[in-house]
Amino acid sequence: MLRRFSDRIPLIVSLRSWGVDRDGATDFVNGACDTLGVARPDVSFHGRRGAHTGYTRAPRMIAVANVGEAPIRTWEHSRKRAWPAHGMIRLGDPTSLGTLAHEIAHHCVFLHEPVRTPAHGKVWVRWFDRTAGVIAAMLDANGAGRHDARHPTGA
Repeated sequence: MLRRFSDRIPLIVSLRSWGVDRDGATDFVNGACDTLGVARPDVSFHGRRGAHTGYTRAPRMIAVANVGEAPIRTWEHSRKRAWPAHGMIRLGDPTSLGTLAHEIAHHCVFLHEPVRTPAHGKVWVRWFDRTAGVIAAMLDANGAGRHDARHPTGA
């Protein structure tokens, strides 16, 4: 789907070669969300997650609209914590800027598009392209050193 509908494949591929640590990833997520007009999600990291993998949890109100209140309360009860009100993005440490763009695009779809918009459909591809552009502009504006951007493998 991405290669078929994206206008920014070279940019997206190039962002996969840049990596950031936890602080840099959080800066990019917050800055991109501010630019794209969406609430900042919680950002978490998992040591066993690779630089090119992540996942996004919808904001609570969207999750309830998708599956109903009962399943969300069951999840909250079983985990003894609240579903993230503004959503959550979980990443590896380090993580690639391409992965950040991918996950932020999901977050934007949750907040800007109708409930049940396909996870990797044409609408998401448009958000991925837009998010990649925002991240590239942030990288250009601040320079790689500001965010300690480097190859995800440390090379």
